[in-house]
Amino acid sequence: MKRVNGYCDLDDYFKRILNQKIINRDILEDKKIIRQEFGGINSVFWFKYCGVDVLFKQYKNDYNIFSELISEELAKSLGLPNAQYDTATFEGRKGLITYDFKKEGYEYRCLGDFLDVYSAYLRLMASENETNTYGEHYLKDYNWTERDYVITNLEDIWNALEHYLKYEINIESSLVSELVEKLMHQITDYFCYQIISGNYDMHSGNVVIG
Repeated sequence: MKRVNGYCDLDDYFKRILNQKIINRDILEDKKIIRQEFGGINSVFWFKYCGVDVLFKQYKNDYNIFSELISEELAKSLGLPNAQYDTATFEGRKGLITYDFKKEGYEYRCLGDFLDVYSAYLRLMASENETNTYGEHYLKDYNWTERDYVITNLEDIWNALEHYLKYEINIESSLVSELVEKLMHQITDYFCYQIISGNYDMHSGNVVIG
């Protein structure tokens, strides 16, 4: 891919794909060259490069771009799997591209999916005021508030993963503890990494489990 001042030039790449001198986002969407990704505050879209799905994310300033690049190098030095980034521009705006990390044959879910199911489960147990499926009594004589259903710490995440594996996808109980412990070691490593790197965008939608 052609580079200008160190940045991959996506405009040039898309012009060559379509054999057109003028392109814009609407043309690319209409011809299904890009696929918009909605959510978040930055412009984000997917496109294909050499048969691989690539995500472009626009940033408002250079600080955010270089913060992501430094975080990538820190993850490598700590031996943590992490997205691989490269700088790029589109329509005169700077951003980063990252290649899809998903492996064939794997199913991937955001950590938030596990937490949402567990939060809904806690709400149901509270509303019914009865013993939950672990045989524990969460609720009696307890004044539950909206905040009580928000997953806020590593213990909550452990319980959410355990609940999901046991009761949502019916993994054998003998395997659940070992699997959850392994996942929690990895999640804890990432929590520590995010603290060291100063990444303020660490949320359950940005943690993917395969």
